[in-house]
Amino acid sequence: MDVAWLTARKIDKDLCATTQLALANGLVEMGINLVMYSPSNISASSFQHVQVNCSSIMGLQSSSIVNNLKKHLENIENSDCVIIDWKLSKIAKHIESKCIIIDRGPPADKGIFSYLQWPAWSRAWRNSSFGCVVSGPHGDFVKKKIPEFNGRLKILPAGVDTTVFFPREKNDNKIKLVYHGRLDEHRGLPMVLELARLLDTQSDKFEFHFHGEGKYKEVLISSKIPNVHVTGNLDQIDLAKRLGGYDIGLLPMPDQRIWRIASPLKRSEYLASGLVVLGIDHQGNSFEKNHSFMKLFSQERFLNQSIDWLMNIDLPNFRKLQTESKIFAERELQWRVSIQNLYDLILEITS
Repeated sequence: MDVAWLTARKIDKDLCATTQLALANGLVEMGINLVMYSPSNISASSFQHVQVNCSSIMGLQSSSIVNNLKKHLENIENSDCVIIDWKLSKIAKHIESKCIIIDRGPPADKGIFSYLQWPAWSRAWRNSSFGCVVSGPHGDFVKKKIPEFNGRLKILPAGVDTTVFFPREKNDNKIKLVYHGRLDEHRGLPMVLELARLLDTQSDKFEFHFHGEGKYKEVLISSKIPNVHVTGNLDQIDLAKRLGGYDIGLLPMPDQRIWRIASPLKRSEYLASGLVVLGIDHQGNSFEKNHSFMKLFSQERFLNQSIDWLMNIDLPNFRKLQTESKIFAERELQWRVSIQNLYDLILEITS
């Protein structure tokens, strides 16, 4: 079976592209002949890749990719099924093959560009009969916002490759906390920076590590708090090695709609790396069942409760929680569930 995947992600540079890579490679392993079209420079992969030019001007990137994809329509049309990121949904009207909209989340960033993306997101779902979301609440959000959508939905939660992300040697003299991903203010990072500042006044056993890019990166660096360490984006191998030696993964995304419907990739990577998770208590950060390795506190009491918990960590019990998090990830968070769900949808609409 031939499948084309049209994505706006820069697979070779974007940390969030891990999902596309995992799903694409999984489909190939299940016998799908997959060709991915993206603005990336990929030299080696299990699927075929076609690089599509992309404008460097913010706000014009998706439209430029759509225009350049039109040059490949004949080959795309030869596919039995076409998977399309919602940002590129304009191309769907030019394709007669069955199309699946992939929605890893509606517009999340603040500002004019996010505001301008909402009509594109709505149009993608209004014109679609098949789509994939990251969680049950995400699917409910789509149905509420786009009541005219009555097509098939599949849930593809964020997973993790436990052969890449796994625990490594921990340092008993330091408790290392980490956040990786977009370094933007609206993702809850000011509260994390304040937590680092307060802990630095009380103890020298805590370190905070931030890996990523964004407008808040310079704020973190200029804070000059001794226990704060910042890098840019890391490739997956380097990130996995570092995560395995850390202790606590941070999920500071606030209790807002956009984060409540999420399935954060970093949560799965934290747990597979044997980390305890510390974050804000809401539906997007939590699981259906409570787990002792998930330390989630209300947004209003996050600072006080986090400091109280951190300052009173019992190391032997803490290491036990880290072992439990790893076991949970191996049992529940592998990519195979999402890969199977996407594969089933492809078979359903092409049979």
